[in-house]
Amino acid sequence: MIFRQLTLFALLPFITLGCSANESEVDFVQKYIETSEVFISYDIPVYRAADVTKKNVVSDAIYKSSLAKLFSMYAYEQQFPEKYVVEDHTDPKNFFGYCWMGKFVTDYKPFAPKPSLADVEALQWLDKKRAIWSQHISKNFSKNTSVKNYCPY
Repeated sequence: MIFRQLTLFALLPFITLGCSANESEVDFVQKYIETSEVFISYDIPVYRAADVTKKNVVSDAIYKSSLAKLFSMYAYEQQFPEKYVVEDHTDPKNFFGYCWMGKFVTDYKPFAPKPSLADVEALQWLDKKRAIWSQHISKNFSKNTSVKNYCPY
């Protein structure tokens, strides 16, 4: 009994901090997605150079990392369907990173490790999003394919 009371007492500051946070959930998601965009844009050269023609350890690792990023984005969008859609909060230049990641994941899929159920959901989400991201790239950059990191869907 005393242990439970001490545990509750020890956790109380964390509970109250969590409950009284001023930052809205959508703002939190936006910050997470912006951070993901940075990491995805850093990985563009990796996605472009990765070998998608045969199974290999490096491409497997990149694939798993990409699935983790995709699943996080997918999960946030599912958690806040009325409030948050990735495309509504993304700078058009960041679609290139999404494009290269999606292209790599799709091209490497035949050689990739067997996906989990969560990965399958994220992959289905990616298939839908790739078409949307392609439209954003075409709309914003169709006249200028010399843009750095231009992604040829």
